[in-house]
Amino acid sequence: MIGRASTLPAELATTDRVLQRWAVSIGTGLPSEDWRDLPARPPPLDDDTAIVVDQTILRSPERTRKLVRGWYCTDQPNHVLAARLKLTERTLICAWHVSLWYLQQRFLASRHPTLLSLLRFRD
Repeated sequence: MIGRASTLPAELATTDRVLQRWAVSIGTGLPSEDWRDLPARPPPLDDDTAIVVDQTILRSPERTRKLVRGWYCTDQPNHVLAARLKLTERTLICAWHVSLWYLQQRFLASRHPTLLSLLRFRD
C-alpha cells in the first residue's frame, strides 16, 4: 500500500483513506523490527467501523476482495500484484479504481454513522 505510484480521482480519496485505516486496524500497521524506517501509518479505525468495512470487503466479489487485500495489506509492487491477479499494471490501476467505487457505494449503503462521516471528510 505505502509507496504505490498512481493517481486517484479526488472523489475516491476518502474511500482510499478508509481502506488504509482498515488495513492498519486488521494488523498490517504494526511496527516491524526496524520501525524507524517505516513511513507514518494512518490511525486504525475504531473496532465497530473496522468490522463493518471488513464485512463489506468479505461480501464483495472475489476479484475485488483479492485486489483490495493485495493493495492495502501487502507491500507488493504494482507489477507483482498485477501478475498475481493476471492483470497488466494499467488494468490493475483501473480495477483498483472500480473497486474503490464499488466499496464506496457499499459503505454508503451500510448507513454506519462513523463510516459515513469518514466518507464525507475532505482534506
